[in-house]
Amino acid sequence: YKCQDILDAAKRTGQNIRVTFNYRYAPHHTKIRELIQNDTIGKVTSVHFEWLLNTRHGADYFRRWHRDKRNSGGLLVHKSTHHFDLVNFWIGSQPETVFAFGDLMYYGRENAEERGVTQFYTRATGNPLAQEDPFALHLDSDAHLKAMYLDAEPEDGYQRDQSVFGDGINIEDTMGVLVQYQNRA
Repeated sequence: YKCQDILDAAKRTGQNIRVTFNYRYAPHHTKIRELIQNDTIGKVTSVHFEWLLNTRHGADYFRRWHRDKRNSGGLLVHKSTHHFDLVNFWIGSQPETVFAFGDLMYYGRENAEERGVTQFYTRATGNPLAQEDPFALHLDSDAHLKAMYLDAEPEDGYQRDQSVFGDGINIEDTMGVLVQYQNRA
């Protein structure tokens, strides 16, 4: 029904909808496609693609709305679709069979407790417990983030700076995927 709301809004306003995978337009990504498509490196029979998220950008998915799988579908849907698209784009083929698995191995309260963490906080901004947390995002220390998120909280209640070791995190942080493509790669 949410997709229908978007389609209805486009029709009502006369505006266009565009969905795109922006990673493929970076010059180095288009160069990789060119090299493969021009047979510069020969037939591609296997691709090993690994993407590691750091504790700044990667942790951000566990601070925000993404942390609840009902909102995002998890990182295999929300984030990795860009990575899947890159491989599809590079090798000029589409997946035929996909096997995937994942687990929550680092973020979330239970994992923190297993590592001996005993003090928890809900959100970082203004919280003394978050001062020493390298994963904490302090919205009041960045004018842009303060204006965009902290100052807007009275309007929408959205908290952008939740603890990555808090309750309610149910997306995977460790994933693996095996794909058989139509071109047999």
